[in-house]
Amino acid sequence: IKDIKIDFFEKFSQAEDYLSRKKDEIKSSSKLQIICRGFYKDENKNPLNLLFLLNQHRLKHVPVLVFTQDKAGLQHHLQNQAPSMDLNDWKQRLFITSSSEELLTKIKQNISNKEHPVIPEKQTAKSKKKP
Repeated sequence: IKDIKIDFFEKFSQAEDYLSRKKDEIKSSSKLQIICRGFYKDENKNPLNLLFLLNQHRLKHVPVLVFTQDKAGLQHHLQNQAPSMDLNDWKQRLFITSSSEELLTKIKQNISNKEHPVIPEKQTAKSKKKP
C-alpha cells in the first residue's frame, strides 16, 4: 500500500467539521475511507450519525468501516435506531468488525477496488442499451 494519509479525530464533532470543510475535495476523490468506532459516548453519536452526515454532504459513496468490541450489540442497536433515521441501507454501507485483521483486509480490499474499479452489473446492462 502506497501513499496513505491518515487524519485522526478523537471526537465525532471533529470528523463532522473535517467533512464539512473537505466535502468538495472528497466528492472529486474516490480514495477516502472512514474508520470509526461503534459509539462516541461523550457526544451520544454512532455510525448511523456518520451515514446521515455523509448523506447530507452527498458523500454516500465513501466507505465506512466500524471497529468495535461488541459487534453483535452494535448491530442490534443500529437495527433498532436505523428506521427512525431513515437509513434502511445501513447494513450495506457499514462494514462492522471487532477483528483488526478483518479491518485491515477490508481497507486493502477497498484500496484495490479503487485502483481497479468493478462496474456493477446494473450499470453494465444499462450502458449496453441504446435509446
